Amino acid sequence: MVGAPVAVALAAGIVWAGMVWRGVRTVEAEMKFVPIPAGCFVMGSSDQEKGRYANEGPMHRVCISAFELGQFEVTQGEWRRVMIFPNPTDPSYAKGDDRLPVEEVSWNETRRFVWLMSLFGHGHYRLPSEAEWEYAARAGTTTSRYWGDNPDEGCAHENIGDQSLKVDDPDMLPEYANCDDGYSWTAPVGSFKPNPWGLYDMLGNVENWVEDCYTDNFRKAAGDGSAYIKEGCAEHVLRGGSFDSIPSYERAAFRNDDSAGARDDYYGLRVVRMP
Repeated sequence: MVGAPVAVALAAGIVWAGMVWRGVRTVEAEMKFVPIPAGCFVMGSSDQEKGRYANEGPMHRVCISAFELGQFEVTQGEWRRVMIFPNPTDPSYAKGDDRLPVEEVSWNETRRFVWLMSLFGHGHYRLPSEAEWEYAARAGTTTSRYWGDNPDEGCAHENIGDQSLKVDDPDMLPEYANCDDGYSWTAPVGSFKPNPWGLYDMLGNVENWVEDCYTDNFRKAAGDGSAYIKEGCAEHVLRGGSFDSIPSYERAAFRNDDSAGARDDYYGLRVVRMP
């Protein structure tokens, strides 16, 4: 009698593993990555940068090794194929298109996503470090945004807190970009122009969880771009703006943070693929 439940559980586990394996291999074949070249850059923002926050300093030089970063944010379709029950299969608030970025996901859940990708896939996957993310978002530029410093020019490049959102919800934000990107909520990934390195939606659509624990300054930041990890840290870092961000959030240096289990309708991810 005891053996029967064990056999059922084992069979269920095998079926589950097969479903995840098939989903991961499908996603792996479809996911596009951009090779990010090795190089050095100055991370953070100066006191003179308009809209900057105190946690973006001090500015410091970081040298990054080459890596591959997802060309797009992880989509709802990709998430659904990998995160088979009992994982949260369909967490997103916005629905209706598998190419929409997944959102309403926690740091813990994004870590499980990359773990499953690595366990059942051909490659090794992880979240980017905060330094890797900013290096890729800047893409060799030194302005506050990769297209320049004017947030009102952002609607050609990113899905941000714009006039479309203002029409739909005039009281959501204290300030909106003076342009119209055509979306009041999330947009299918890749709907706008990429940055100079071919990455899409780096400063809009949804914010991206990164590997690092949050600190309120960069005084302990590593010069090699590795993630800042502290055992038991209460909060982790999110980078990038989103569809409902005010203009000061839509900058390469902007930093957000939340607890590892927190979810919101603008929390998403993109992944690194290691050789």
